[in-house]
Amino acid sequence: MKRKVVILFFVIIVFLLAIVSTIAFRNYNAKANNIITFGNIKMQLLQTTLDKNNQEININNDESFDITYNSKINRIIKVKNLGKQEFFLRISLEMIGTNKDNEEFNANNLVEYDINESDWIYKDGWYYYKNIVKENDITSNLITNITFDINHITSNYPDGKFKFNAKAQAVQAKNNADNVLEVEGWPENK
Repeated sequence: MKRKVVILFFVIIVFLLAIVSTIAFRNYNAKANNIITFGNIKMQLLQTTLDKNNQEININNDESFDITYNSKINRIIKVKNLGKQEFFLRISLEMIGTNKDNEEFNANNLVEYDINESDWIYKDGWYYYKNIVKENDITSNLITNITFDINHITSNYPDGKFKFNAKAQAVQAKNNADNVLEVEGWPENK
């Protein structure tokens, strides 16, 4: 009889251990639906000039200018937000020269831009707009004029040609930094 009690006691302990281990290792699976949304940024890089009546007009990208007698060309650069998302903005400016042998060279050192330094800040090759660009807003002008170093150009690049490029990049402002220089998400390429 004592042996039966010990066996019964042993069976009960094994049974209780099985129940406890089942409870301890039981887990519950639940499905989590995480919704991640990205804003759709739409912008337009505006390049304009002033006509004879001092009215702003769009420029023709294939337009050429003779800088022999006037080293200053009027060029206005700004951006319009065409989308519903607010964004931070940066713009790079580049002047590419072509010498008389049709070889391209970096001509950034041969020009100066009239920069709006109250609304734009320069860092690492980019001009950053200090404010968030809201829906339907147009930024203030980044530049208003380009001045060429005529003396250097005529002595070193006679019959040279110059092409001006402006490139804009934007990053969604929602859930980002408060200061444009601390913003995350800028594309790595220039």
